[in-house]
Amino acid sequence: MRINRALVIALLAAGVACADAADPELVERFRTACARLAAEAEAAGAAAVVGSDGWRFAAAEIAALGRGAPPDAADTDPNAASADRVLAVTDRLSAAAARLRESGIELVVVPVPPKAIVYPDRLAPALDVPIPVRRLDADLQAVYADLRERGVRVVDLTAAFIRDRFHHEGPLYCRGDAHWSGVGCVLAAEIIGAAVRDAGLIATPPDQPYGLGWFTVPVRGNLGPHPPAAPLVEEIRVRGLIAPEDPALAPVAADGDAPVAVVGDTHALVFHGGEPYHARGGGIADQLAFEFRQPVALHADAGSASSADGPEIPPLGARTRVVIRIFAATRLLGGGD
Repeated sequence: MRINRALVIALLAAGVACADAADPELVERFRTACARLAAEAEAAGAAAVVGSDGWRFAAAEIAALGRGAPPDAADTDPNAASADRVLAVTDRLSAAAARLRESGIELVVVPVPPKAIVYPDRLAPALDVPIPVRRLDADLQAVYADLRERGVRVVDLTAAFIRDRFHHEGPLYCRGDAHWSGVGCVLAAEIIGAAVRDAGLIATPPDQPYGLGWFTVPVRGNLGPHPPAAPLVEEIRVRGLIAPEDPALAPVAADGDAPVAVVGDTHALVFHGGEPYHARGGGIADQLAFEFRQPVALHADAGSASSADGPEIPPLGARTRVVIRIFAATRLLGGGD
């Protein structure tokens, strides 16, 4: 199935996509603004779109949002190649879900919401985005609906991220980096943990083996000016886990066998293993270990796992019952991180 633009508009008009959906006119104005900003960045050879108040957005992400979900297209349509990429991703995810289910393992797909969808007012203030912010990701919602129709479990973080975008510990994304923040990792893990537990996919031990400790780290984001004449440094709050046998903050189960396996792109690496990913012991895998009260297995690397349609799910341990697949949501639009 290729996503039809008419389906996107129908979802908005019917109000079934999300109670917080924006009106179609605003969605289209946002998409147009993203296309213009991405084109300007490309013409300037810039990897980032500079927003307001020190916020920067990956140009590849903005380009994907400006393009939107490709409509049904003939081979001669300029969007056909992008539509084929979207179809390849959804086909691969649905096939993986079916294959894993045959082995008694559930696949949980967690697209990381685009930063510009959660903070559209920081990307393009001239759009006059209404506050509270409404969802502008109708294209992505249509893809999520397609995946669910194919039997794929999708955990959509977007509505909760928008509601809690001014978290008391700080923003959910780094201002100068393409990834979510340590706070975003915490909120995502809470939502994923609740979804997995509510579905009865795994049993959790009765005792909590980890302590918690919030700390602040300086982050020089990957969207700063290059060469870095004046490197952008921001302070990011991170919640670290403390194992009972080790008083130092440490990553939780970077490999090995565990009931839950996290397979992800670089969103699964930030704040987990130290430089170049900013901090140790506070990434999404660590937060999920806290939620599930036991270590999780992490399979992620910067070189090959940065897309939804990247390498196949790696060999899993004998105890694996749930695979949580985390990647940038714009991959579902045929775009980049």
